[in-house]
This record gives sequence, structure tokens and C-alpha cells, in this order.
Amino acid sequence: ALHDAYTLFVQQNVYTHNTTPTSRDIVEGSLAARVMSVPEHAAVRAAFHVAMGRPVEARAVAATALKADPASPVPDDIEGMLHDYEQNSQAAMASFQKAVAAGSTSYWSHYRLASLRLNTGAEGAQMAEVDVLLERASSLEPLFAPAHAQMATTRINRGQIEPAITSARRAVALDAGNLSYRSLLVRVLTRATQTEEALKVAREALAMARTPADRAAFEALIEAAQR
Repeated sequence: ALHDAYTLFVQQNVYTHNTTPTSRDIVEGSLAARVMSVPEHAAVRAAFHVAMGRPVEARAVAATALKADPASPVPDDIEGMLHDYEQNSQAAMASFQKAVAAGSTSYWSHYRLASLRLNTGAEGAQMAEVDVLLERASSLEPLFAPAHAQMATTRINRGQIEPAITSARRAVALDAGNLSYRSLLVRVLTRATQTEEALKVAREALAMARTPADRAAFEALIEAAQR
């Protein structure tokens, strides 16, 4: 039975991942260490269980966090992740909202709440709230490129050209190999009539493209920037 379970684990589909740049100059002895609180520890454990598709174990961890500190936002952080995993968008939004309102320090809760609100058609004043959530997510985890990319998209849609360019550049700097971020930066620069930089970014991305669809997309962006 153990052999079968192990075989199933190693043959399962590859999970998506993000690349986070780190400094090569980090010295282990210079890093500060502290004991994590029960809720903090629970948040890390629960995130692992959710990623591994173990909702029962994740909810057990959430219960541990709630017992240790009833005022902690961590149980709602965990519930939000679980509802997200279960594709229950409304319940996920409600849990993430409770967590954020309670002072969550999870960049993921802020980022996912912003994304879910966008998916349900946020507009007007809600878009300003989405921007605040994304700002908070990026301040909690400055190296999380998706938050910067999403900020660029929301800001360009609100007519905030220069902030959108700054966010798009940051996303590309953090994940230089992501062609969707480069595409976003080209579109934002083109809208701002910064043609020279738009063409430079687009041509670099075209050289990186590996599929006919990607090459065609950047050729179209180059053509649009030259108009």
C-alpha cells in the first residue's frame, strides 16, 4: 500500500510555481531567528496542506490556531485558501474579507481577495479598494510578481498610466522570463506613447518566445506600437 501511495505521489501532475529572486550574499548566521506563534505556525502548515489537497488536515490546523488565539485572522486566512481550493469563490471572498478586516498579514489573502473581486466585476469605488488590497499584498511580499502585474492592469484600466508602468516594470524585473508580464508592459508603454521602450521590450520578448502563438502575439504588439 505504501509503495502504491508513493508511486501515485511521484507520478502526479506538476504543480504551478513562482520563482522568487534571492540574494547570493545571504549568510545564515546573519539571519534573525524567533519562535513562531501558534497561529503563525498554523498558517504555514495549513498552506502546505491546501497545496497538497488535504482539506481535512488544513481545517484541523485552523482549529488549532483558533483555539490558541480566537482573535487571530489566521483561521479565516486558512478558510479562504480552502474555499478557493474548492472553487467556492463567494465563500473564499467572505473568508478573505474577514481575515483582512481582522488585520491579516498574509499577502496571499490580500492578493486573492483583490483577484476574486475583479473576477466578480468590481468597478468604481471597488476598483480603488482592489488597488489598496494589491498595494498591501505587494508590501507584505515585495517579491511576489503577480501582485505587481495585477496592479498594473487595474491601474491602466483606471487611467493611472505612470503608476501602471511602474507596477508592470516591477513585475518584469521580478520574473523576467514571464512573457505575459512583458506583454502587459508593452501594452502599458504603448498606451503611454513610450514607443521606444515598448518596442525594445517587445523585441526582447519576441526573441524569447518559443511557440508560434507567442511569436505572433509579440509581432502584433510591435506592429501596434509602430502605428
